[in-house]
Amino acid sequence: MTTAVSTAAELTTFVNAKFSEVFTMPKAPKYIPPDSKIDFDKAKIASYKYDPEGNYYYTDDKACWQSNFGFNEAYDRLAVVGVIYYDTVRTKFTYGGKEWLIQIWKGQYGYYFVGGEVGVYTRPIGKKGTGYSCAAKEDWLKMEMTFLWDETKTGNYEPELTRPYTEYWWCTGFVVGFEADESLVTREQFRLISHITFKDTEMANAFCKAFEANGFKRVAKLNNNVKDTFVQVGPDVAFVWQSINQHII
Repeated sequence: MTTAVSTAAELTTFVNAKFSEVFTMPKAPKYIPPDSKIDFDKAKIASYKYDPEGNYYYTDDKACWQSNFGFNEAYDRLAVVGVIYYDTVRTKFTYGGKEWLIQIWKGQYGYYFVGGEVGVYTRPIGKKGTGYSCAAKEDWLKMEMTFLWDETKTGNYEPELTRPYTEYWWCTGFVVGFEADESLVTREQFRLISHITFKDTEMANAFCKAFEANGFKRVAKLNNNVKDTFVQVGPDVAFVWQSINQHII
């Protein structure tokens, strides 16, 4: 059972009692004074919005132009053209008469941002190629996400932003920062922790089977400092992602 919260700054994860015993979402600071002069309210083409309570930027997935284009692996190959260097993992599975793709990203986004994303995509069973459509409203999933950054490279991963628990097809969050170094194999200075509530346990099971095949380790209780692990209780799945990378260059 889930309960809504009043603000992102007061975010608390409410799930079934068993899940709350094995997972706690780390929270970013409630408020940091704005540190950027970029006015993204005017940059409508990018669909960015600013959250003053958490001092981060995000894409409004309910009303963004990107929803018209879906996603395919060619976008990942072309990312470096825009000075975008990230890790990504694609988890593909079949459920409810559709092929599903849950894709996650974390890294450097241009010269201004570091951050992360969780995207939900579907397509008809048997479709060829790497293209998927952005999930239709009936396929949006409830989720939340915290992006952490070891900015000093001392092993101290600080929560930089937390996206609130609600329905998304594309959960994003970015903070002002620069860590671009195309020589890095993985963006290990970034960590993404997310919780997704799937439609039912059957769907969560299908995702977890594919997630394990991608190299993530199932645990009985999630430790937010143990990378590339996940926990599942019924339809609820949470994971800590840091090192696994399927990026195509």
